[in-house]
Amino acid sequence: MKRYIALFLLTSGLSLAVAEDLTVEYIEGYLDVRMGSAWAEVEVGDTLGEDDVVRLDEDSLASLRYGGRTLNITRPGTYRIADMLSASRGPAGGLGSLVLGKVKSLVSEPERGIST
Repeated sequence: MKRYIALFLLTSGLSLAVAEDLTVEYIEGYLDVRMGSAWAEVEVGDTLGEDDVVRLDEDSLASLRYGGRTLNITRPGTYRIADMLSASRGPAGGLGSLVLGKVKSLVSEPERGIST
């Protein structure tokens, strides 16, 4: 039974870590997305993927929504969505390592101590 639970948790966690689209909720100023060698203006309601690269102009900000979370871009610059998502997930591995750690604790046998 533990193995079925572990398999379920593992596949659930991996599906969360797979590419997800972001919805643009708010823009003040200008946010552009790279399309080939050109840039196209992004508007509220547009969807961006993890492979997209965006550029935020001076005196601008943008809010992107994904999976119940919000990613705010407040500094001008060029950003790869995948890099921002991995940074927002936290230290080394983020959700994937958390899920794998839980799965490992479910499937591993308890350590047997030596009693004297």
